[in-house]
Amino acid sequence: MTSAPAPDLVRRNDGRASFFLWIEPWAEEFEVRPGVEVQVFRLGDSSAPLDLEESTDLLTIFAPGGSKLEVRLDGDLQNSIAARVPALDTGQMSTRDFVGVVFGDVPVAPPVSAVPAKKTSWLGRLIKR
Repeated sequence: MTSAPAPDLVRRNDGRASFFLWIEPWAEEFEVRPGVEVQVFRLGDSSAPLDLEESTDLLTIFAPGGSKLEVRLDGDLQNSIAARVPALDTGQMSTRDFVGVVFGDVPVAPPVSAVPAKKTSWLGRLIKR
């Protein structure tokens, strides 16, 4: 019997408010509510370490080139493009540096829950131009 692989990252939200897990280069976001544990597993052949940036309400993971990441919240596998599509292999450039070159800096996006949904039809968008 083989044992399950150990996660590459484990964080438990012991705070009173949610924090967000942001995964680059896919720009995927997961809300980690109070009391929830997030586990991240690296899939693929990359042995490079995960590049992390942390603040009180945001944890950003820059996946190594060629790797895929699987995210679990309290053990439940999350539907994620990061688990299906490998990070772009940028050669000697790190994912963090690649994102910086493409976007001018590390993207800062408000949580999805903080952005009101705009419901403008395609015709409305076309007329605005």
